[in-house]
Amino acid sequence: MAEEFKTATVRVQRFNPDHDQKPYLDEFQVSLEHDPTLLDALQTIKTTIDGSVTYRKSCRHAICGSCAMNVNGKNILVCHEPVKRHLDRKGRVTIRPLPYLPIIKDLVVDRTSFWE
Repeated sequence: MAEEFKTATVRVQRFNPDHDQKPYLDEFQVSLEHDPTLLDALQTIKTTIDGSVTYRKSCRHAICGSCAMNVNGKNILVCHEPVKRHLDRKGRVTIRPLPYLPIIKDLVVDRTSFWE
């Protein structure tokens, strides 16, 4: 039986090309009280912990694909995925930008080649 966590450690890959030499992970504690999605967790981080965390979101209906990110090594839409589903044994989840696309900032990638 999986351990029931009350909080999660959300590890977010950060990278600002204007200031950083290379990407790094930043850790944030997020409550699991209301069973947040991964996107909810990112919104909580941005609005209450660190307003500089950058990511994309749009429809919240898993249609547009703007919230596609790499979570624990798997590319998924974070708007419909509960944080609890992706926690490791230590109560952590790692969110990175989509691989193989240039990083604009943090979790935002340049999708120009994808749209072309």
